[in-house]
Amino acid sequence: MNAAKEKSTFPASFDPVVALQRVGGDQELLAMAIDLGIGSLPRLINAVQDARSAGDVQALGDAAHTLKGMAATFEARQVGPLAAKIEEIAGAGDFENAMKLIPQLEEKTKTLGEDLAEFADRCETGDLLSLSC
Repeated sequence: MNAAKEKSTFPASFDPVVALQRVGGDQELLAMAIDLGIGSLPRLINAVQDARSAGDVQALGDAAHTLKGMAATFEARQVGPLAAKIEEIAGAGDFENAMKLIPQLEEKTKTLGEDLAEFADRCETGDLLSLSC
């Protein structure tokens, strides 16, 4: 089966092929990274929410930056760019406009976590990039 067909079986929120490349092709390391990502997402989005609640634009930018970095590991197509946008806006001191993007970031982060967990469950016993995943 060609790569385009294989890629279409993957979740839309991240790219496991790129993620595997980022860990040097080590599937065991990718599985560990996915587990860490699943565990980290709630803490990372909580940091964004805490910054919002505190009205702290610097903390919001920092939290978005950290989330952006984690998202990059998985080539998270929605979370990464959105976190980058929040980081940029917060970095310019525009707390109000940065806050407007947080609900969307929360939704996309939840989807990413669900997709990572589903991918990990499907691939627990097999080749992470096989069509059976």
